[in-house]
Amino acid sequence: MIRLVILAVVVYLAWHYFGWRVAAGVAAGYVVLLFIINAASTVTRGINASAMRGSTNELMHRKLSDEEKAHYASSREHERTMIDHRAQFDPELRKPRDR
Repeated sequence: MIRLVILAVVVYLAWHYFGWRVAAGVAAGYVVLLFIINAASTVTRGINASAMRGSTNELMHRKLSDEEKAHYASSREHERTMIDHRAQFDPELRKPRDR
């Protein structure tokens, strides 16, 4: 009901200031916007938390390929190198850390 009142007020203001063509365009745009919002809300309602947890667990527990392992190892090594480089200039980073 509140959406209908909002639509009526907005269309009236558009008609009063800009004419019937703009009012019709505003009404059509408002209806399209409502369809998009309703479609988005039904999509998000369809996703349940247990399915998301299941897919997350599946992703976290899958075995990595050799290429992925090499990529992650090189990324970690690069991160350590960059931290060591920054530690030359920042005393806070010079603290010993686990490798």
